[in-house]
Amino acid sequence: MPQQLSWQSNLVRRATPTLFRNGIVTASPFEARVLLMVFSGRGLRLRPYRDAVTLLLSIQTNQKDGTMGAPVTYRLEGSSARITMDDGKLNVLSLEMLTGLHDAFTRAESDGVPVALCGREGVLSAGFDLKVLRGGGSAAADLLDCGFTLLERILSFPTPVAVACTGHAIAMGLFILVSADYRIGVAGPYRFTANEVAIGFQMPRTPVEICRHRLLPGYFDRTIVLAEVFSPDSALAGGILDRVVVAPELDGAMDELLTSLAGLDMTAHAAAKLLARKAALEAVHAAVAADDAEFRARVAATSSS
Repeated sequence: MPQQLSWQSNLVRRATPTLFRNGIVTASPFEARVLLMVFSGRGLRLRPYRDAVTLLLSIQTNQKDGTMGAPVTYRLEGSSARITMDDGKLNVLSLEMLTGLHDAFTRAESDGVPVALCGREGVLSAGFDLKVLRGGGSAAADLLDCGFTLLERILSFPTPVAVACTGHAIAMGLFILVSADYRIGVAGPYRFTANEVAIGFQMPRTPVEICRHRLLPGYFDRTIVLAEVFSPDSALAGGILDRVVVAPELDGAMDELLTSLAGLDMTAHAAAKLLARKAALEAVHAAVAADDAEFRARVAATSSS
């Protein structure tokens, strides 16, 4: 079966990291079934690989109505796509949420349109699932790699990515925000912070490189080294946001922006993005690999002790 061999070859070489990276799969339903067949038929260790594929298949059963899975929805709206995160709470970035986001971006890439990434009322995201991170082990490594790969993907995405920041953006939520091309926030008592240093987590390389690229120099140190908490206005001043509006104007501002972005030549946009961000993307790509290697080495050391 040629397609099986082709996909397996890609997986082994990891030539398409956005398709598959350390068990995180972002493929079409057919591709996912092929992967599941390959893993099952070859007698490979199925966890986390088979679990990730199975999760993807369950997520994709709802694609007719735009649902990527409970916390993520995708809507193609004319000349743009809307990806919405809503877990009913703080939009904690679980493996399910992140896998749903990867799948939604796969669909947007296939549709070839600008993307609006939106949170729920009052919050874009409160960051990674801390229960998983504090639990350590391969589950924590998988979660981090899935998230950091998403950052790299957004930063290099071939069509424009705009974020409607509906409220708080904490830790990984902030890093997703600053990975986008244009970011509109809402005025209010909202917090923008990379709080890793404040809560005792070692800051990984990947978000450091993302923030180094996007933030003004003075704000970069205050964000990464001091875990400063910014208001929407100070986030605007530091380069975390590009514009701040009152909440009732957010939808209209995003619609206006997406109309403008849809008028771009997407091929020229993608080429310009890769050229302008060449050094940053190389640094982020190296950081993703180094973070993953370091975390998995820790897991291996813990397991052997």
